[in-house]
Amino acid sequence: MDATAAIEMLRFVRGLTMKAFDGLDQRQLTTVPAGFNNNILWNAGHILYYTCAMTYGPAGQPIPLPAEYKDLFKANTSPADWKEAPDGAAVLRELGSIVDRIAADNADGKFGAFKGMTLGPRSLGTIQEALVFHCFHEGLHLGRITSLKKLV
Repeated sequence: MDATAAIEMLRFVRGLTMKAFDGLDQRQLTTVPAGFNNNILWNAGHILYYTCAMTYGPAGQPIPLPAEYKDLFKANTSPADWKEAPDGAAVLRELGSIVDRIAADNADGKFGAFKGMTLGPRSLGTIQEALVFHCFHEGLHLGRITSLKKLV
């Protein structure tokens, strides 16, 4: 599978993810239901951050997101640590548009120096492998988002 096919797979998955946010407002995005440690917005930002961290980072490219997104959305963070909730509409706009940017940057050769990454026992040696793994990762978070929606 080449990167173009993997990007199209990501585009499909992202479309499903974006539909999950239809009709949600900032309050719904930022509510942390009892028994949960995060909210819908955290999951959206986490997906966004790792879409970039797993593509741009291993290619030696700067991550094209606001610098604060790392501290808000990386693994082992929580909305409980936020001083102020990020603007949900801004995060969702970026989440919806980043696949087009990845596609354009791929066409421009920006991922040509992809160095790979290791996740536990698994090595992701190519941009294609990283994109396919990210689709799985995003699917897990889409399941969490779907569960959270029922509670907000």
